[in-house]
Amino acid sequence: MEENSMPHEVAKERTQLAMEHARLAERHGMQLVERGKTLQQSASSQAAGQFIERQGELVQQHAKNAFELAKTAFESSGEAANQAYEASVEEHSKATEEYTKAIREFAELAQDHIEQSQARIKEVK
Repeated sequence: MEENSMPHEVAKERTQLAMEHARLAERHGMQLVERGKTLQQSASSQAAGQFIERQGELVQQHAKNAFELAKTAFESSGEAANQAYEASVEEHSKATEEYTKAIREFAELAQDHIEQSQARIKEVK
């Protein structure tokens, strides 16, 4: 009997961890939205800010989906739990992908600002 309960306990721990990761991803999405809104206040970074805000919203949505699927997996058992967990992992992966796109855009924006600043410094010299 103990042997059968161990995989179930592991599955429950795994899905709890998935729920925690989904909540963390959702917070990251909220941070992206806020950064995007801040960037939109500058005319030179308005488009990038809008993109980052949209990406943050996508991250949040995928993270919410991942959480709900992980919660379903936690509350289920057997094959239904496995399917919900796998779907949760896929949603979390999508959230990570969207987050990565936003971070790349943010990095490109930062690089552009660095290059512009360096050009201004050369002009002043």
